[in-house]
Amino acid sequence: MGVAVATGKTRLIRQITIRHAGTNNTVVTILISGGATKLTIDVPAQTTRVWSSPDGKVFLTAAQPAVQTSDVTGGSTYVSAEGVEA
Repeated sequence: MGVAVATGKTRLIRQITIRHAGTNNTVVTILISGGATKLTIDVPAQTTRVWSSPDGKVFLTAAQPAVQTSDVTGGSTYVSAEGVEA
């Protein structure tokens, strides 16, 4: 989900779209460098799920948002995020 947040900046992710083409359900975890979990989203097999929040999820300076999925067989999972960095 991009490089680490620049010094003096904050990244706010307001929407995440997940398209899961796998044949098994999956759990998508959004975390930061070091492994702290920010958000988990259950995604059924072969569906698209959208998570959104006006407050979003905040990532502070030097944090690097990452994505992890539980289903690594049977198909691919695609994740895109929208938000702002200021």
